[in-house]
Amino acid sequence: MIELELASQTLELGGTFTGSVRWTVEGKAPGAVLLGLAWTTSGRGDRDAGTPAAVQGDPSAASQGTRQPFELPVPPEGPPSYAGQQLTISWEVHGRLVIPWGIDEHVAVPVIVLPVGLAAAPGPAPHTA
Repeated sequence: MIELELASQTLELGGTFTGSVRWTVEGKAPGAVLLGLAWTTSGRGDRDAGTPAAVQGDPSAASQGTRQPFELPVPPEGPPSYAGQQLTISWEVHGRLVIPWGIDEHVAVPVIVLPVGLAAAPGPAPHTA
């Protein structure tokens, strides 16, 4: 199991998503803990995606069940989140627990990226897979 907890699920462009990751695995040691911030488009027209921030945690640095902090910066050039009739731009913080010779665990937390000048409301957001 992999779990992400974010300090806030809403930030402005140029901000940094902060949080912690925790995992537990029975019988096997994880090979890596991968975290990323990604955006995708959906709707009419061509689809696009980007992963402007990614970090790799060290599974040997902490024992199972221990929370490790992380930071994922949002690029100041965006794009901001958007939900329209023709186009949607969605963001997520995602985590992957790589288990050698096993089935990897995944978790994704939807987040909102606002244009600069709009206030963000903090609040914890635990999600598990």
